[in-house]
Amino acid sequence: MRRLLTVIITSLVLVACQDKGRLVEPKDGPGRLKLMQSEYNFGPLNNIDGVVMHEFVVVNEGSSSVAIADVHPYCHCTNVEYSKEPIKPGHGTKLKVYLNAREVDPGFFTRTIDVHASGGGNKVTIFLKGNKMN
Repeated sequence: MRRLLTVIITSLVLVACQDKGRLVEPKDGPGRLKLMQSEYNFGPLNNIDGVVMHEFVVVNEGSSSVAIADVHPYCHCTNVEYSKEPIKPGHGTKLKVYLNAREVDPGFFTRTIDVHASGGGNKVTIFLKGNKMN
């Protein structure tokens, strides 16, 4: 009886712990952006560094082409260059993200940039971090 109860409880736990977060796109589904790296730490910066840059790669994980519809930096100290061409399923494109170190206040910082997919698709967020020295 004890063994049967253990098997039943174990089975219930395994069923409850199944991965429900997998992305499953229908064949006619929209494109879906995914960042290969969502965060970058510039480390210590100062005014001499001026404008620094890092490239992020965004991939279309969906089943139809998608374009980057809008990029929304939350700080005037950041700028993004990107292609407006549609990204085919399974392909990617580069986002060149620039940060003007002269416009960042001293201390540790985090800046965010939202990247929106076309056609009401998803949104991904880039995080820039660092430490502005006096």
